[in-house]
Amino acid sequence: MPSSIAAASVPLVVDALPSDPLAQALVGLVLLALVTIVGRFLLSLAWKLLVFAAVGVAILYGLTLLGI
Repeated sequence: MPSSIAAASVPLVVDALPSDPLAQALVGLVLLALVTIVGRFLLSLAWKLLVFAAVGVAILYGLTLLGI
């Protein structure tokens, strides 16, 4: 069933793309910019989570070395 829905929506996607090559390049650049912006946000979030996890593991490791 999902494949019939996907096949039916393909003409809608194709019709939404502009036919002018310069407009297609603009759409591609805008999509690339959006992916880059979202990627930067997710990477900054992942970096913060990684730092917090490393500090947490370092604290737990230090406590185990002290025998606590």
